Amino acid sequence: MTTPDCYACSKEAEFDDLSPRECVVYDQHWRVAHAFNTAVPGWLVLLPRTTAGDLVTVCGWRR
Repeated sequence: MTTPDCYACSKEAEFDDLSPRECVVYDQHWRVAHAFNTAVPGWLVLLPRTTAGDLVTVCGWRR
């Protein structure tokens, strides 16, 4: 599922052209990128490669 205003979807559309800092490592579900404008240099973030409504949906957790 893709959403026009979704950051993850917009980056996934240009996945093959992402700079190395935007795609440090990746698999079919996630990618790791360098965060910008943070107090900690070298901070990394984990980003979903599809639209994520909430953590339960992304991880498949159930109550």
